[in-house]
Amino acid sequence: MPFYAAYGLDVPDGARIREGHRDAHHAYIVRDVSHLRFASALVDDRGRQIGTLYIIEADSMAEAEAWLHEEPWVKNHLFESFPIREIEQHAPWVMPARLEPDAASRLD
Repeated sequence: MPFYAAYGLDVPDGARIREGHRDAHHAYIVRDVSHLRFASALVDDRGRQIGTLYIIEADSMAEAEAWLHEEPWVKNHLFESFPIREIEQHAPWVMPARLEPDAASRLD
């Protein structure tokens, strides 16, 4: 199954948008991790979040786009742009996505 990288850099008012939809974002991620293989904050040189990176596993670009476009931060226009690109897997392994039961309370 192919992998896709998607990342977005925040719009100028991104912190306000991010906070306004943080709970919905966490709920979405925890509810369906079937496609998510990696996610991380993109930070500036002061450690402030300025964007988000996702690695998605899906049968097609259309499936990856569908999952990502329902993500609350994407739906609420947090990002200046949100390119999605297929990436090639060169190592023969992939870590399974998993969230511990209390993960949502620790997500930032």
